[in-house]
Amino acid sequence: MATTDSTSRPSSAASLQDITLDDRPSAAMTPDGEQFILQLINLLELDDDSSEARSIALDLIAQGRQRLTHYSGDIVEDTYKTLMSNDHDDLLTLLGKAIRHEWTTREPAWLDLFLNEKKVKEPEIYERIINLVAEHGCTWMRGCRPLALVILFQYKVFESFDIQTNGKFGEIWCKRPSDAALKICQHFRGQADCCS
Repeated sequence: MATTDSTSRPSSAASLQDITLDDRPSAAMTPDGEQFILQLINLLELDDDSSEARSIALDLIAQGRQRLTHYSGDIVEDTYKTLMSNDHDDLLTLLGKAIRHEWTTREPAWLDLFLNEKKVKEPEIYERIINLVAEHGCTWMRGCRPLALVILFQYKVFESFDIQTNGKFGEIWCKRPSDAALKICQHFRGQADCCS
């Protein structure tokens, strides 16, 4: 596999948690987390035994489908074109599941309660937000995924241009999150504490 890009890539020893969640120490890789990595490697038609393939899969989970442009030379051209086409859902669906799994296993329990409620009450918005994150990764969430997700739902931010530096999300974030967003976080944190 030829390296086509000089950007830093995750080491093959890194776990899914190391890549997607700040500098927190890694927990043991869950079987489901490992399954997502293997499914991504297969979808990308990469060598299952390659550490480079694992690194690419982890990088895509962390940074979304758009990151695939950095690996265009590592992937069969037809596969790359198919996966990058807007009407191709397999990669976005798999990345969305991997990211959602990550939030379930590594973020506060209250966030899982919140997301489950949103999935039931606002399924279209839930899917659009999951797809947004699957497309662009989590790096734009400014180190606080729970609050960022609450803001996305509260303000119905689910378009790619909304998460750019000068987009709607940046404006909301810079103005200080509303009291309503903070109350939502506190409400679900309280529910999670009661369930523990």
